[in-house]
Amino acid sequence: MGTMPELGKVALSYSGTNCGVGWGQIDLKKLNDMQISWDYYPNNRIISDATCPPGTDTTVYLPHTKGLVFTKQ
Repeated sequence: MGTMPELGKVALSYSGTNCGVGWGQIDLKKLNDMQISWDYYPNNRIISDATCPPGTDTTVYLPHTKGLVFTKQ
């Protein structure tokens, strides 16, 4: 979606899994030379049988933890 170099941040658009479940925004922010933080902002979409066939896996396999920090080893 865009970069904000002055904030050390990148915003990404996520289209979701099956039937678009979980679409939203992911923000990555550089904390220092060894760490980045992750924030995922999913939509609040309600799934109906008309948009998603029964039995479809609608699990979102992304971490929902706000401020998740990845550290370079």
